[in-house]
Amino acid sequence: MLFSYRYLKEEHFRGFDKYKYSAIDTSPLSTYVMHPFWNAAVNIFPTWVAPNLLTFVGWFYLIIIYALLTYYDPDFHTTSNDLGIVRPPIPSWVYVACALLHFLSHTFDGIDGKQARRTRSSSALGELFDHGLDSLTVWLITTQMYSIAGTGTAWSVTPFWMLLVLQWAMIGFYVCHWEKYITGVLYLPWSYDLVQLGTLGMYIGAAIYGNETLHFYVISSLGITFSKAFAITVFVSTFAFSIPCSLWNIYLSYKEKTLKQTSLTEQLAPGSVLTLSLLFPLIWTLTSPADIINTETRWIYWLQGILYSNGICRLIVSQMSSTQCNRWNWMIAPFIIVLPAVYQGMLNEVLALKVYAICVTLLHLHYGVCVVRQLCDHLKINCFSIPPVTIRK
Repeated sequence: MLFSYRYLKEEHFRGFDKYKYSAIDTSPLSTYVMHPFWNAAVNIFPTWVAPNLLTFVGWFYLIIIYALLTYYDPDFHTTSNDLGIVRPPIPSWVYVACALLHFLSHTFDGIDGKQARRTRSSSALGELFDHGLDSLTVWLITTQMYSIAGTGTAWSVTPFWMLLVLQWAMIGFYVCHWEKYITGVLYLPWSYDLVQLGTLGMYIGAAIYGNETLHFYVISSLGITFSKAFAITVFVSTFAFSIPCSLWNIYLSYKEKTLKQTSLTEQLAPGSVLTLSLLFPLIWTLTSPADIINTETRWIYWLQGILYSNGICRLIVSQMSSTQCNRWNWMIAPFIIVLPAVYQGMLNEVLALKVYAICVTLLHLHYGVCVVRQLCDHLKINCFSIPPVTIRK
C-alpha cells in the first residue's frame, strides 16, 4: 500500500514504549487565563470525541484561513500598492471568518491534551501528532499575518525580510524541541499564547478598520512601523530570550545531572538539519535569476515551511523515542541539483520551484501518515476514535 512504508524501526518503538511526557509551562497568561478557559471549554465536547480529532480540526481551520487569504491576496499586495500592484481590498467578512477560525484553532489546540486526560486516552501518538502539526502552524500563522500587513516598503517589510522573520520564528520553535532532545523536558515558550491572541486581535482589527489597520508608526521619529516593529520583536525575542533561556535550562540540567544527551556532538547534532533547511532557501532567494522572492513569494515561503516542518518532525520522533537524531534530511538534497541547473538556464526556475514545493509537500504528507499509521498499529489504537472501554467511567 501507498502508506505502508516503515519509517519507524524497532528501536523507535522501544523508545516510545518507555516515553513519558514532561513539560513545564510558566507563562502567566497561560496559567491564569488560557488554562482556566480551556478547562471549561473542554467540557463542551462529549467523551467519545478523540483528542487527535480536535488537534486535526484545529489545525485544519488554519489551512482554511490560509486558503482564503491566498485566494484574496495571492502575492501579499492587497493591502499595499507600493510596488505598483493594486488589488481590491480583502473583504471584511474574510477577516471575520479568519478571526473565528483562528480562535477555534487556538482553543482546540489548547484542549486536545485536556480531552486526552479527561478520556484517559493519552499516548505518545497524541503528543507526536500535536507537535507535528504545530510545526506547520508556526509558519502558517506567520505567513497569514503578512497578508494583514501587506508587502512593499512603506508600511510593511519586504518579502525577503519577511522570509527572515519566518525563519527566526521557526528557529524559536525548533530550539524548544532541540532543548527537549538534550534535557528530556519541554519548556513551553511564553510567546505561544501571546502570538495567538495577537493574531486574533489583528484579524478583528482588520475586520473593523479595514486592510490598512496596521499601517501606522510605532516610533514615528525612527520610521518604525508596526510591521517593522513586529519583525524586530521576533528577532530580539528569539536571540535575546528563547535561545538564552534554552541554554540556561540545559545548564541547569547539566548541573543536576539529568541530561538525556551528555555528548557535546550529540547535543549539537540537531543544528545541522535546521541550518541546511534554512540556508538553502535563503541562498536561492538571494541568487535567484527570476527574483522568486518577489515574484513567487508564497511558493518560496511554502517550500521553506514544509522543509522545516519535516526536519523538526523527525527531531520530535528522535527525542520521544530516545534515538539518535538525523544529521541530514534527504528532502534538502534536490537543492544541490536544482540550483546549479537553474543558474545555468537548464531549468525554468519558477517551474522548478513549484514542482519542488509540491513534491516535498507530498513526501512530508507521506512521512506523517506512515508514521501515524505505524504508531497506531504498534499501540493498538485508532488515531481519530476512542474505544468505548477507554472512556468508561
